[in-house]
Amino acid sequence: ECKNSEVSGLIEGKITVTQLLNLKASSKINGAIVTNKLSIEPGAIFTGNCAMNEGETGGTTAARGKEEGK
Repeated sequence: ECKNSEVSGLIEGKITVTQLLNLKASSKINGAIVTNKLSIEPGAIFTGNCAMNEGETGGTTAARGKEEGK
């Protein structure tokens, strides 16, 4: 787990970033991502699951919409 991360190589497994995760064009991710903000450059490869957080209070926008019946 870290605050911010920039990936330009291969990662297999779970990545947890509390603020910004930046996937460079040369990156290849196989696994799960948990982050608040995600930036993906063209050419980056991501295979797996991604959970977007909004900090301690929010949860994901999709989850909030589901709870509200939208």
